[in-house]
Amino acid sequence: MAGLLEQLKKASRLPSPPGAALQILRLAQQEDVSLAEVAETLSSDPALSVRILKYANSALVGVAREITTVREAVVMLGMRTVRMMALSFSLVSVKDRRACPGFDYPRFWAHCLAHAVAARHLARKGRQVSPEEAFAAGLLASIGKLVFAVAMPAEYSEIIRQAGGFLADTAGLEQQRFGMNHQRAGAELLRDWGIPARLCAAVRYQSNLKDASLSADVLELATVVSEARPYIDIICAPPVQTPQGEGTEEAGPPRPGGHLEELIEAMRREFRELADLLLLDKTAELDVDQIQAEAGEVLSELSLAAQLRSDAVEREKQDLQERVRRDPLTGIANRGAFDRELDRMWQELARAHRSIGLILLDIDYFKRFNDRFGHRTGDAVLREVACCLPKCCRSVDFAARYGGEEFAILLPNADRLIAANVSVGIRRAVEALQIQFEGQSHRVTVSLGTAVLPRAGLPYTPQMLIDAADQQLYRSKGKGRNCCSMIQLPARPPEVLVGAV
Repeated sequence: MAGLLEQLKKASRLPSPPGAALQILRLAQQEDVSLAEVAETLSSDPALSVRILKYANSALVGVAREITTVREAVVMLGMRTVRMMALSFSLVSVKDRRACPGFDYPRFWAHCLAHAVAARHLARKGRQVSPEEAFAAGLLASIGKLVFAVAMPAEYSEIIRQAGGFLADTAGLEQQRFGMNHQRAGAELLRDWGIPARLCAAVRYQSNLKDASLSADVLELATVVSEARPYIDIICAPPVQTPQGEGTEEAGPPRPGGHLEELIEAMRREFRELADLLLLDKTAELDVDQIQAEAGEVLSELSLAAQLRSDAVEREKQDLQERVRRDPLTGIANRGAFDRELDRMWQELARAHRSIGLILLDIDYFKRFNDRFGHRTGDAVLREVACCLPKCCRSVDFAARYGGEEFAILLPNADRLIAANVSVGIRRAVEALQIQFEGQSHRVTVSLGTAVLPRAGLPYTPQMLIDAADQQLYRSKGKGRNCCSMIQLPARPPEVLVGAV
């Protein structure tokens, strides 16, 4: 049985009615098409219904609850995704070598649609079942037959011949030949494709409700699917006029207390509307090769348009990320970006057993400067100091505004000499600045504290590196400012990191 299921799984691209493909093609080329129109076409085709439900319930989408109706799936996935998926249909003609001799594809699609329509109408008659869910279950009720016809056309053609035709009862012969009938095969494959268990159970147990151990709500759904079966032939058959021309005569299953004629007429009217939409009566007249080729062209166009939109969205996303990580005043990285880069760089250097350095620098007496000249002048000073940093750093270094008038520079793979050269270069560059703002010239200096760790990683932490650099910064301020202090951390951290090298 496992081998059979593996063989049947290869038939995952089940054929769709050519008329449904044409309708999808038309809808895909319209900009103002509604989700409801697309959902109506997709939900009338067993193959595309499976594909949409499978994707909607997959881990790629990650919904919190099961999606059991195509309409709900279409709304949830959105027009762009649904259009692309719908255009990936597969078609089969009677001349196709994949076609199963004796399998009447147009009649199969008509019967599936009639089953779905009948199930939806019965669900509306006071049943505790969603009509749209009943429609989906009815549509998929015979999906196993299509799978057999596609996956093993020669074997299934012989079963059809022995049974006496496409619409004969093939379940017993299927059981003998394959070890399971089409209802169980369909349910097993639907389950494997990720279709919700409720729909799978309704497909599997529609003909043996008494043998099923189902919850009350699932049993109700399976019962609706089962009760809809006798209506299929009546719905599909053309109306027969009475000799007196007084209307149509229909034979059908009794519905105690119901209005049978009105019910059947409503079912037939809805079925005919959907059948006309899908051109089921004209399937043999349609050129499937031309439809498939045109769909490929439209799909390529939509794919290109989607890629262009995706590229634009990605650029916008990158721009947004860049704005988020940049300090709006100075234009260099902000504190959040510094924290993330320190964590990333620390882990990378720790794995490689490489060194890391950190410089913290503070503009000397900045509060006094702000109070004297105003915050706008202070902002100009911050911008000019920030501009100095990249010029004094290596290309691999990372400069950021740490907060207020304080800046930070990360130095990957840096020894004491490299850290000292960068620190001294920054101090001298800032000291040489002549900041012009609103007709006045200003000069400032900075104090710097540097810590170098020969090997990133335990027993040190990133915060310990920050604390060590911070201590050196305060040491520079204690020495009179406009100077640099540095420490190289030992292999094992002391309780208090003090001293300078």
